[in-house]
Amino acid sequence: MTNNATNEAQAIEILREFYAQTGGNPNKSVSMWAVGEKLGLERFKIEDLCMGMASEGLLEIKNLSGGMGLTESGVEKVQGLGGASGAGGAGDAGEILARLEKALPDLGLGAAAQKDMALDIQTLRLQLARSKPVAGGQKAVSAEIRRMLDMAKAEQAAPLLKALEQLTV
Repeated sequence: MTNNATNEAQAIEILREFYAQTGGNPNKSVSMWAVGEKLGLERFKIEDLCMGMASEGLLEIKNLSGGMGLTESGVEKVQGLGGASGAGGAGDAGEILARLEKALPDLGLGAAAQKDMALDIQTLRLQLARSKPVAGGQKAVSAEIRRMLDMAKAEQAAPLLKALEQLTV
């Protein structure tokens, strides 16, 4: 879909959000700006990712003020990923991983551990997005994230650990 792991993960979350807001109906449009705001993305980033997905045939421009909609290919892509965020499975995982990323700077981990955990979160996000995840990949990366959360000094580590256990990996 896109060139690097961060962009790939963000593009997947954007597609899921479009799916959630349109109910998977390719005839409906949603403001890419509203999607970007909800996901905490800068305007240039949401525009870049959405235009990239439009060029790939996953989204289509509905109006010149930022209105976009899923194409049939976009709907199929999201359904292949397990549906919209909040629809269960990978969507719930996306929400849990987003919570982990947001809390990362406040977990009291050293710089190297924080960087490693950020990479592990991205790796797990990509594993969950694969049509056929690598055998043992999700389990190994989840275990490493759990290990780092056990080391964390912040009080929000315990609820994050509990949320991570909900992932079906």
